[in-house]
Amino acid sequence: MLMFSYKDSNHQAVGPVSADEIRQLAAEGVLTRNSLLSAEKSDFWQPAYRFSELADVFGESASKPAPAAPDESIDVEAQVEVEREPGPPPLNDTSTDDEPAPDEKAGSKQPVCYRFIGGDGREYGPITADQLRDWIGQRRADQNSRVRRDGSDRWSTLGELLEFRDAFEEQSRRQQASPPPLDSGRADQIAEEIIGNGYDLNIAECFRRSWRLYLDNFGILTGTTAIVIVILFVLNSIAGAGNVVGFALGGIFLAGLSFVFLKRIRGQAATIQDIFEGFKRGFIPLLIASILTSIFILIGLALCFLPGIYLMVAWMFVFPLAFELRLDFWPAMELSRKVVHKRWWEMFGLAVGVGLLLFVGILLFGLGVFFTAPIALGAVMYAYEDIFRKYTVATPGAAANEPPATGQNSGSHSASGSN
Repeated sequence: MLMFSYKDSNHQAVGPVSADEIRQLAAEGVLTRNSLLSAEKSDFWQPAYRFSELADVFGESASKPAPAAPDESIDVEAQVEVEREPGPPPLNDTSTDDEPAPDEKAGSKQPVCYRFIGGDGREYGPITADQLRDWIGQRRADQNSRVRRDGSDRWSTLGELLEFRDAFEEQSRRQQASPPPLDSGRADQIAEEIIGNGYDLNIAECFRRSWRLYLDNFGILTGTTAIVIVILFVLNSIAGAGNVVGFALGGIFLAGLSFVFLKRIRGQAATIQDIFEGFKRGFIPLLIASILTSIFILIGLALCFLPGIYLMVAWMFVFPLAFELRLDFWPAMELSRKVVHKRWWEMFGLAVGVGLLLFVGILLFGLGVFFTAPIALGAVMYAYEDIFRKYTVATPGAAANEPPATGQNSGSHSASGSN
């Protein structure tokens, strides 16, 4: 019997569930025809009305493309054939418009549409103003995103268009009221689903993809990694308080650096400022997790060595989990440990590869670590993405800059060019 997973109101994947359970959820109003579903063992998400198995529930709209819901990516290929520009569209005129554009063209009920450059460098559109506002709210578009009104040749940044100022103000208000960490029950549920369904992990493929990512993003990955290494080195070089601060802040900086790598893996633009995001989002859980994991690992190494090695491997995903899923420190530690424990020896092989790369970097006069560390961290982040992809929040750009390990592109956007 075909099983499904669906995205709930928090953009979290839930499942597997049967077709009958989907019908029941639809009857209760939990799911609509625009709710995102994926078939079992598939990473491709699409609206519920596109599944022929559910035509008796959502079939009445199957022949009519529905407008995108807040959690639904625009199927650009179905709506319009996008022509790729020969090169990145220049920001020829950065001046702001004197007046915000109305949502409807003068003298016509046809809404104003836009062309949008995603974090993967692809052009998307036509997109309505309401759809762009939804993307801003979902953090799939920011003030630096390039955009132009349909029919115009002038590109500007999204933050320069006055008609979207209210959307950015609303986003800022929501960010200031940061949601509380997820409880341990949710973390346990995620762990049970991943362990129950199993997951594929190819260590060699993680390093291969990391190498390609590094070549394509040499500047930003080398630069951000070097900054974090230098900051932590300086802090730990200061006797007394400096050692304590470096000891405590290591996990926070690692979370921010992981965020940079994940954004590039997912085809989003990353900046140096991203390495400091851990101080804005999940600071307390990351701080406590950094302190506890370091203490427990050191105790394990001192007492019998092997327990410390076990914990070092088991907790390799703690910081991106606490950061991305907004988990509290202990649920994040336990989620990482439980999932890694299932395939610990394979994860140990990944850790050995990471250690060898760092060792080679140190042998190259110590400076080589600035170039080997990004490859090592990239491999860990690809393993994280392969395992936890279903549970991460939708992010800008939607389409990755390369297919995931399954060989299928998980994004539903379509464009005529690639980055």
